[in-house]
Amino acid sequence: MFRKGTTDRTPLTTWIFAIAMTIAMIFLSSRIGHAQTGEQDYQHYCAGCHRSGKGASTPMTGATPPDLSKLAKRNRGKFPFEEVYEVTAGQRNIIWHQRHPDMPYWGDVFYDEAQGSPAERKAEVKERILGIVRYVQQTQRK
Repeated sequence: MFRKGTTDRTPLTTWIFAIAMTIAMIFLSSRIGHAQTGEQDYQHYCAGCHRSGKGASTPMTGATPPDLSKLAKRNRGKFPFEEVYEVTAGQRNIIWHQRHPDMPYWGDVFYDEAQGSPAERKAEVKERILGIVRYVQQTQRK
């Protein structure tokens, strides 16, 4: 396996190498974190209340959340991308959030779930929210 004259690996160095590789894989997988799609995040976090056309109600208040597949229709055919991003991230306070405390600001939730430095966590939150907003944009009905 090794050429003559090269250093042979001992069982100890093989174990050290294996442990180092395992640690590296664990570290890398934790950095990837939520490498899921906007659709997956939407289905997990949003669809329970914002089911298009289903009239789902929220658990705490019984109120019917808006059908997010009709946002463009209600906005003269233009999807309000920036507004949807800001509301989802918690950067824009809207009456719905004030009246319905069971609707969280997902930016805060995702930030708490993220790992890494504050800058890395903010970047992950931004990507996740952008993914959700892009997915909602794709679901618009005319």
